[in-house]
Amino acid sequence: MFAHFDYFNVLKKKKFFKQINLILPSYILIQNLISVKPKANARFDVISRHYQYRINLKKGPFSYNSFHFPFRQINYGLIKQAV
Repeated sequence: MFAHFDYFNVLKKKKFFKQINLILPSYILIQNLISVKPKANARFDVISRHYQYRINLKKGPFSYNSFHFPFRQINYGLIKQAV
């Protein structure tokens, strides 16, 4: 996944990665910085997107953070119609 922000060459890359990753949540990791055109925008210049929705029918201790647990009966007909 890519994101963009204005970066000024204040810190060395290695030091920047270490410091920024310390304050980010554990599920986000900055691995690299690349230069792009000044007008480039990660949101508006995207070529494609992929979304994945996960629904777990049984509540569990290991899936609470990555699955949605429905509290009502799922209407699969409505889901197919929406897609």
